[in-house]
Amino acid sequence: PKCCKCSHRINRKGKPWRMEENYRSSKEIVELADCLISRNTKRVPMNFKAMFETGFKAIHIPFFKESHITDLIMEILQKGYAYQDIAVIARTNKELLMLCECADRAALEGGTAVPMERPKFYLREDFVFCCVLDLLELSLKGMGRDKPLFRLLSGLGCEVSKENRNLSLYEDHLAQGLIYGFDGGRSKPVFSDRG
Repeated sequence: PKCCKCSHRINRKGKPWRMEENYRSSKEIVELADCLISRNTKRVPMNFKAMFETGFKAIHIPFFKESHITDLIMEILQKGYAYQDIAVIARTNKELLMLCECADRAALEGGTAVPMERPKFYLREDFVFCCVLDLLELSLKGMGRDKPLFRLLSGLGCEVSKENRNLSLYEDHLAQGLIYGFDGGRSKPVFSDRG
């Protein structure tokens, strides 16, 4: 949120671009999530729009105990719903993996198997998404961070290596004259003695 609110200071010529269309989640889920997120006072105001609706009501269960996931799903099934009508959403993939492990344990202990798909990690694999995250990290934490700079450069097809292991990747590339310096304002050329 901090970066979104101050982006006009980073790039004065830039125009706001909001990605408010949600193609993954239904209208019911988007509205519930928007309601929950609206309580965050530091939130950047957004007007999310879902591209489809299911007709099924989304339900938020605060303080839910992972060990009860199988019982909850079985209760929903007994009300006439099918497995494909049920979606479990959590804040992180780690929480979803814990729910899957609880369902697996319940199946082993009691013989009630609940088919659950493992969480999707597609955002971590999406090149554009990863580039945006790396750029944000470099912008907020400084250019001396090797991992995001390495991912960006190698993702763009550059062969990345350091001549001086005592320098950060950024400092090393500046010293070699391979990149232009960036001081947080305007970029300026850096020339090396190599000509």
